[in-house]
Amino acid sequence: DFEDLVPKFEKFSYKTLDLIKFPFLIRNATSSGGKDTYLIKNKITFYFMYFHMLLKTKLKILDKSNLFIQEFIDTKIKFGYYRSYRVLAFNKKPYFIYPNISKTNPITHVSEKDKLSKEEFLESVRFGIDLFNQNKDQLEKIFDELGNPFSALDLVSLDSKKIFVTEAELKYGPSEKYIDNQIKYFELDKSFFNYIRDELKTNHLSFNDI
Repeated sequence: DFEDLVPKFEKFSYKTLDLIKFPFLIRNATSSGGKDTYLIKNKITFYFMYFHMLLKTKLKILDKSNLFIQEFIDTKIKFGYYRSYRVLAFNKKPYFIYPNISKTNPITHVSEKDKLSKEEFLESVRFGIDLFNQNKDQLEKIFDELGNPFSALDLVSLDSKKIFVTEAELKYGPSEKYIDNQIKYFELDKSFFNYIRDELKTNHLSFNDI
């Protein structure tokens, strides 16, 4: 099993490299916006990044013990662009989901330069609604285990009935990137968010709730 084979980068060896399928990700346990996350496509890429990281650890820029290896789910092969989702929860209850999509960004899937069409965006929104509704019980269990009143999960999925959790974090609401790259860029209005709430069967949050 991939996860059992090399969960921590510091336990990695050249012997285990021959047992792993490319591509895969090397990630920092604490990261933001894809910082210290590397897509390893082949052995040449790995050797280059391995010595790059060794140099950073010797300079004490990077702590190798914080790095781990993660399977890379290539959503672009199926959808034609990279796609991931963020699910937001309040008091351990998931209440909203939104996509990040990009033609060229395999790490965060945020399209700051390579904007996709609104039709492709809305297609991702509809897929996300199915993803949320079909996995809601599982998501609630994960948020309950996290135990924080304001939480978020990053997910990838090739089939809305199966999810891969890529990241968990503390989050009070949608990020600035979501506001700039999606709400403002696609001119999303109140009717769009009412549609999302109706499909997810979630309610508005009031200040008293918070």
